[in-house]
Amino acid sequence: MILSEIQRTYHDNHAVRTEERYENGKKNGISKWFYDNGSLEAEILYLNDLRHGRYVSYYENGNIWQESFYQDDLICGLSKWYYEDGKLAAEMLYEDGIQEGVTRWFYKNGEVKLIENYHNNLLHGKVNGFDEKGTLIMEDIYENGQKKVSRQFHNGKMIAEMFH
Repeated sequence: MILSEIQRTYHDNHAVRTEERYENGKKNGISKWFYDNGSLEAEILYLNDLRHGRYVSYYENGNIWQESFYQDDLICGLSKWYYEDGKLAAEMLYEDGIQEGVTRWFYKNGEVKLIENYHNNLLHGKVNGFDEKGTLIMEDIYENGQKKVSRQFHNGKMIAEMFH
């Protein structure tokens, strides 16, 4: 016999804060969080108490703030973050809960602001920074989370270099 229930918590103004589905004492189904004005703040699917599937959080205006995917309670695949106006702010990759690969941060105008490389949740390799026109302005080199070299650029030419 499966025992199913929905548990809710409430804001001080009595609006629903959370709504979670349980089967036999474990979260199963879509869990939702709400702002005190009633608009949806976040939602994710749970299977046997583990996050599994698409996680989405929202700004109060309804636009997506963050979109990620989970498998067996670990973030995996492409995660995206957005500005409040809906433009892409960042995208990063995860493997089994660990940040791995290229992360890109964007200006609101869509130009790339920063490109970072991760290995095992640590910066590893080049980190390049750009101005709002897409011109390279900095480059750092990391090894297993430790900064080894910093370079500054102006008009496409290196103007400073520091070794750490």
